[in-house]
Amino acid sequence: MSSDADLPPPAPDRPRVAVLAYAPTPYQLHLARRLSAEIPEAEFCFLYTDEPPDQGWSLSIPAGINAVEFRGGKPLSGTGRLSEQPRFFRRGGQIIRWMRDNRAAALVCYGYNDAGRLRIARWCRRRRVPFFLAADSNALLDNPRGVRRLLKRAVVSSFLRCASGVMVFGRPGAAYFAHYGMPEERAYFVPYEPDYDALAPRDPAQDRAVRESRGLTAGRRRLLFVGRLLALKRIDLLLAAFVAIADRRPDWDLVLVGDGPLRAELVAAVPPALTSRVIWLGFEGDPAALGSIYRACDVLVLPSEYEAWGLVVNEALANRLAVVTSHVVGAAAHLVRTGLPTEGANGRTFKSGEHRSLAAALLEVTEPGLVDAYKANSPGILAEYRALADPVAGMRKALASVGVLHGR
Repeated sequence: MSSDADLPPPAPDRPRVAVLAYAPTPYQLHLARRLSAEIPEAEFCFLYTDEPPDQGWSLSIPAGINAVEFRGGKPLSGTGRLSEQPRFFRRGGQIIRWMRDNRAAALVCYGYNDAGRLRIARWCRRRRVPFFLAADSNALLDNPRGVRRLLKRAVVSSFLRCASGVMVFGRPGAAYFAHYGMPEERAYFVPYEPDYDALAPRDPAQDRAVRESRGLTAGRRRLLFVGRLLALKRIDLLLAAFVAIADRRPDWDLVLVGDGPLRAELVAAVPPALTSRVIWLGFEGDPAALGSIYRACDVLVLPSEYEAWGLVVNEALANRLAVVTSHVVGAAAHLVRTGLPTEGANGRTFKSGEHRSLAAALLEVTEPGLVDAYKANSPGILAEYRALADPVAGMRKALASVGVLHGR
């Protein structure tokens, strides 16, 4: 649908809820499908403002969701460039007109870094349209300084003054917005999540075929990284830690799934003696194949210095991997438990940026006789988080809090 597409008037007993997102990614579309199917007493419309990120996904808007595009082939709103703000402001006016003409009863707004979104938030406040700010924000990453700190506080506070509540992924997000004045009881857990069914095992023969085609030979144990090859992901740190432990873990390899601008530089950094043990698989867009790769590995490692959440951690736990992450990864607050496996632990966190700390964590989790016990605890930890932070339940609770849904 285009930006001028109008819908029939909403049914009196079925309020129309607009969800303002950036782009249709696999995780966002999965949430859209769930909300549309599992909250039938509301009509959800998904408004997309940006071009999809260039990550090789083959995406199409699924049947059953109302998608409206306000995209123009321009940079992402998330760039936040001052030169782009007039365009974002004008686009905010387009979205306001759409909401008014289509009688939106509430708005869920992802992101707070462009002038158009602030314009929309203020319009909602004036018109008494419930407005929820949604983000995967992380209190551990909130460290601006000087003028940037003052500017950020002014911007975030401006949005929160318009908000009936916030929608976050978990405790790090609730703590982030509490710092700017939003009471934690008005923070609702509405996370993005993987399509767990698409990643789940179906046929052992498929898993074998994927392992063989990727050179993941039987009899080896594997550390796994999944993500873009960007500086903030700190794959350089992971390589340094693997080099440090390689002699003590001769039966372990390192597998990297993903692509990005640093690939050639990172490949060149691997010592010749270890090139056969560092396996570069590139981008994987098939969820079934990605699930098979997870199940061929043992420990997910996410060494990022900036990771608001990290949905690959959810994916790893769903496929029974142990996990090692830097301490700033948002998902670690709910999905990484440290200690002994007999105490329910499934991995380790390490001090962000410290390769010796990462190496020590890897040695602990890959200890023979313990790694399988760490792995066995992961599915239960994920199940507890999903019960606490089911996005459909969180959305229902948020909409009920403002009277858009009534006691259902």
